Amino acid sequence: MESETLQVVAAYGALALSIVVTAERFIYRARNDLRSKVDILSDKVSGIQSFQDRHAGADLIGRLARLEERQRTDETSLIRAEEKLQRIQGALEQLSEDIRQAE
Repeated sequence: MESETLQVVAAYGALALSIVVTAERFIYRARNDLRSKVDILSDKVSGIQSFQDRHAGADLIGRLARLEERQRTDETSLIRAEEKLQRIQGALEQLSEDIRQAE
């Protein structure tokens, strides 16, 4: 009877050891997978930070603001020029009408 109990304990011990080894393998693989995913994400974050650094270093926002200001200045100049042309056209039309009336 003692030998049967010993055999059962040995069998369950071997089964428990096998389960522990399998669990350790599973945990090891999961950790490796997580580490590789963390490394990939870290590389992506580094890429984004590098892009942000290049973006900031290139002063794109400042350049865009200056470009928009120049565009507004150009638009204002064009509006003024158009107003002057309209006044000149009005003066020419008035002059033309005055000449017709004088004839």
